[in-house]
Amino acid sequence: MFYFLHKTSFLNGRQAITAAQSCKPFHILQDKPSVFKLSNTLRFISTASNQHSFTVSYLINKCGLSPESASSASKYVHFETPEKPDTFIAFLEKHGFSKTQISNLIKRRPDLLVYDTEKTLLPKLEFLYSIGFSRPDVAKLLTIYPTLLRRSLEKKIIPSFNFLRNLFQSNDKTMKAIKRFTGILVYNFESYLFPNMNVLRRNGVPESNIVTMLYRHPRLFICDLARFKEIVEEIKRMGIDSSRPKFVEAAIALRTMSKSTLEKKFDVCRRWGWSDQEIFEAFQKYPSCMKVSEVKIMAIMDFLVNKMGFNSTLVAKQSCILSRSLEKRIVPRALFVQELSSQGFINDLKLSVLFATSEKEFLRIFVYRDVNKAPELLKLYEEKLNISRKKNENFVIAVLITIILPPSRGRVGNKMRLYPSRFTLLLLVSGLRTNSKSTWERKFNIYNKCGWIDEESFPAFRSCPLYLTASEKTFMAIIYSFKKMELASHSRVTISCSKVTVDS
Repeated sequence: MFYFLHKTSFLNGRQAITAAQSCKPFHILQDKPSVFKLSNTLRFISTASNQHSFTVSYLINKCGLSPESASSASKYVHFETPEKPDTFIAFLEKHGFSKTQISNLIKRRPDLLVYDTEKTLLPKLEFLYSIGFSRPDVAKLLTIYPTLLRRSLEKKIIPSFNFLRNLFQSNDKTMKAIKRFTGILVYNFESYLFPNMNVLRRNGVPESNIVTMLYRHPRLFICDLARFKEIVEEIKRMGIDSSRPKFVEAAIALRTMSKSTLEKKFDVCRRWGWSDQEIFEAFQKYPSCMKVSEVKIMAIMDFLVNKMGFNSTLVAKQSCILSRSLEKRIVPRALFVQELSSQGFINDLKLSVLFATSEKEFLRIFVYRDVNKAPELLKLYEEKLNISRKKNENFVIAVLITIILPPSRGRVGNKMRLYPSRFTLLLLVSGLRTNSKSTWERKFNIYNKCGWIDEESFPAFRSCPLYLTASEKTFMAIIYSFKKMELASHSRVTISCSKVTVDS
């Protein structure tokens, strides 16, 4: 294509120059053909650059994309005039899309800007309206999964919808499944859905459970066949009966993570004294317990074992606790009941009653048990709730600090943590406060990718807390640089904003 355009440009340029020989003798360029070709090539590049510049400018000014996103999007769409993209944006606005939704949709699928709105896009929206989706629903679905607009309505979208509706025997359930994962209308059923459903059938999973799984988690089935078989074998290895609904729950849990991630979470449990048998039993009882992050497992175990004094194996027997909110449920309830216990109101605390019950049931058992003291107890409970709700993020920081700091050598029975000096504590809080919880986890995961365990990365944080304020890009570059020099595996690398120190 480039050769054809270049050749055409060359001929057109030659004719133009020939017609203007009086201005610049053509024989000069004939004597230097390489100069002549270079001139026309540069002219072609300049024109293409201007077209590219217009696309980027439009994406920034009209679509609200950042310069970086616009530059990236311009690799997938080119236009010289605003007519088509203006028509596309007006089309979305007419159908109730907000500016933010339009911007996000274009960022995900910039090529849609030049699609024919009436012939290609409108029939798909009308079909979604016809099966029961409202305008806000359609705007949300297509913003999250704009690829749907690129697929054939007759050959893909309608047949997929009809199959799902026949399977669920309900239009409402089909719509809910599509809302959970719109991509289920797009992916090739012969490559993903049908083979994975057959794997479950061959392993004794009842048809009703398969349909329930598809309804609740349609994304689960869009998985490589080899990986899906691996997940099923792993669940069987843990001793979960394929005929039980727990088998489906386990498949859903394992689908959300890689095998290495699951093993890391098992390692965290082992560090708290759980045997492999206890880990498997915990997973069997409540598979979703392993969907939580490693940091959350550590934080909950630290609070329940080191702060509240519960036996670690008791938590293993009530593994559903790991899925509960640390800030909104576990801490306020524990502090509240601990105070009741200190006043002699409660003698025996059961984890299942304390954390697994609903809010209504918890209040009935612990607050409204004594009519005369109910107002006082309710006020006390609300105080404990407010402690957590006011500073949720700061509370998580505090929990992480107690995990990271080394235990004191005194008062071993209570497993108290050694509190740092005020200055060190401020640095610890500063290092954590500048990042979201997910960002902390990603940065600590960089250590894990280098083969370090928490017992190695936490001391680095204690030594130089502000290293977490460095960006992930800088963080990764420095870590991997030292790894390449074979320092990372033998030394402790601590990063502090703009400097690096290596302690051998």
